Amino acid sequence: MADDVFGDSDGDDELALASREFERDLNRIENSAFHDAFEETRDKLTQQSFDDGYSIAFPYFEKIGHLEGFNDVLIYKMRHQDEVLNRMKQIKSRISRLYMQLDQELEQQMNSNVERKLYEISEETMMENIKPSNELINEFNQIKAEIIECAKLVDLNFDERIIGKINDINL
Repeated sequence: MADDVFGDSDGDDELALASREFERDLNRIENSAFHDAFEETRDKLTQQSFDDGYSIAFPYFEKIGHLEGFNDVLIYKMRHQDEVLNRMKQIKSRISRLYMQLDQELEQQMNSNVERKLYEISEETMMENIKPSNELINEFNQIKAEIIECAKLVDLNFDERIIGKINDINL
């Protein structure tokens, strides 16, 4: 009888259960909304970072492309000199790997910048630290030196201005 006067204990249990379920649902909704907002911010920062990063990275790719162009000219000129031609083809393969390595390094640096910015909650992205690694620069310089060496092997009268232009390409 006391239960009848003060309320139904089964009703209290149902109310408490409904309240807990409501709290869980509310937490799920809040977590989902936070997750969605976080992902949207990440996407915006990623796009901004990659846009900024690739505008910084483009000159590096362009310089590798110049080196590749000189190498292709030498391959054409040396098509009858098997030993040097094989060496130039190996250089071409190394240049291809250099492109991929540069792309991977810069993408990793840009992703790192996005992650840092997400946690700093900052409007501006830090792009000044996007640059090739010393290892990549050293490989570039070694390839450049080999191209010059091969150019001198091809033709002793090879235009020194072209060698100078090759020498002027730096990352």
